Amino acid sequence: MPAVALASSRSVYAVPARRVSNLLNFETPLDMQFVTAEPASSIAADASAAREGSHSLFISPATRSITIKLPTLVEGRPFPADWTLLGGYFYSDAAAYIAVSYDVAGRRVIARTVGIGAGAWMPVLLDLTSTGALPAEIGTLRFEFTPSPGHAIRCDDVVLIDNHDTIIDTASDDSGVAPWSVKRAGLSYVITRPAQYSCTLVTADAQQGGWTIGDANPARVQFVSRGKPSMLTIYPDGRTYCDGAFRSMSPSLADAADQKAQNDSPAEISLPPEQGRINRTTAGDTNNDGYSESLGSYQLVAAGPRLEFTISPRTPVLSRPVIEIANLPPGEVRVTMEGRLIDGARRLGNGNLLIELPARIERPTLVNVRAQ
Repeated sequence: MPAVALASSRSVYAVPARRVSNLLNFETPLDMQFVTAEPASSIAADASAAREGSHSLFISPATRSITIKLPTLVEGRPFPADWTLLGGYFYSDAAAYIAVSYDVAGRRVIARTVGIGAGAWMPVLLDLTSTGALPAEIGTLRFEFTPSPGHAIRCDDVVLIDNHDTIIDTASDDSGVAPWSVKRAGLSYVITRPAQYSCTLVTADAQQGGWTIGDANPARVQFVSRGKPSMLTIYPDGRTYCDGAFRSMSPSLADAADQKAQNDSPAEISLPPEQGRINRTTAGDTNNDGYSESLGSYQLVAAGPRLEFTISPRTPVLSRPVIEIANLPPGEVRVTMEGRLIDGARRLGNGNLLIELPARIERPTLVNVRAQ
C-alpha cells in the first residue's frame, strides 16, 4: 500500500469523557485478530498515519465493511454498565459516509450513519443510552463504508466512552435557583425542569452542526454550534433564545407574551459615560442596540466599580429583564432598583455579572450596581 503523509493526522480529537476504554489501537498484530472485513484482504495495520501512537487500520477503497468482535474485548466486565458511547475514530482525505451498528444475533440493536469530512480524525459513535436495556448477549460492532471513489479510510482507536456529565443541577446545590438541570449522556444534552419541561439537544460529537456548551451557570446555559442555528440560550424558567428568536419551553411561563414582545422591541438603557457604556457589538446583537437577542440580555460595560443606569421600556410592560455587565471589578456586588435591594446577581465564567430584575417595569427605572 502507498505511504501517505497526512498533514492533519497529528491533531488529536477526543470526545469529552469521564472515562475512556481503548479496545483496539492497532499498535500490535494481536489487534487484527478482533477485526474481520468484507472482502477479507482489504484491511491492514498501517504505520503511515495514526491518531495516537504509530499505527492505524488501513481500510482500502474496496472495503465494504469491517466487524469488531466485542465479546472477547469486553469479557470480564459489565456491559454496557455506565458506558454511554461505543465506536471509533476515522480519517479520510475525502468526504465519506460510515454506517455504524451494534448487532446482536444478527439483529441490529442500534444504528446510525455519520458523514465525515476530509482531513481530520472524526468520531463515529453509537449512543448506548439511546435505546432501552441492551440484550444480555454481547454483540458485534460493524462499520460499513461509502468512501469517495479511490480514497482509503483509516481507523484508529476503537473505544468505549463514559461521558456522563452534570453541567447544572440546582436541586442539589444552594444557588437559590428553582430546580433545573443540564446533563450530558451519550450523544445528547438533556435540559429539564421537573413538571415544567424537558428538552434534548444533539451534541457536536453526534453530527456536524450539533451543540457544545458555551457557558453554563445556575442562571442560564448557552449552547453554540458551527451550523445553523448557531447560538441557543436557555434560562431556568424555560425562556429560550435561538439565534435571536424567543420561545418558551414551559407552558406555564405566565409572562411569555411580554418576554416575546420585549425581545422584539428591547428597552432603552441610558447611563453616564464616565461610569460605563452600552456594548453594541456583542455576539447575537442583531441590530447593535446593546441588547443581545440571542442571549436574552442587555449588554453593558462598566468603567469602574459603580454603574448607575436607567432602563426605559418600549413595550407596555418590561418583565424581568436581564442585564449583563462586563469589566466590574471582582468582589461582592450590591444591586438596587429604585432603592430596593435586588438579590441573585451572578458572575459568569468570563467574569461578567448577570442580573435579573425581578419586576414588571412600566416606566423609566433607575438601577444602581456597585462592586465592593
